[in-house]
Amino acid sequence: MANRFIEKNKTELIEKVSMCLSGEISPWVAREYAEDLMDEWGEFVQNNIIEEHYAKGEKVFWAIIWLLEISVEGDSWEDNIPPESLAMYLDLLKKGDDLPNGHDARRP
Repeated sequence: MANRFIEKNKTELIEKVSMCLSGEISPWVAREYAEDLMDEWGEFVQNNIIEEHYAKGEKVFWAIIWLLEISVEGDSWEDNIPPESLAMYLDLLKKGDDLPNGHDARRP
């Protein structure tokens, strides 16, 4: 079931992060989107049974959400989220790959 949520929202997340990295939207707009997804996830969990295992690439989705949610603060968001890290996660999400060794993310 979690995979259904990820697949439903993956394309728009890719679009928002791409726009953020290119400067088309501010990181705060991307953060608002991440917050909206967190709220939507809360509703999704209430109405669906969520399996314990993670689908391939799911942790990358959540890594991006957490990066945006936690790190976009103040005037210098690049100090908290190096654009290279966000770009790496974005590339992994596009490819459907898993997080590299040493990286982890969990569902809220």
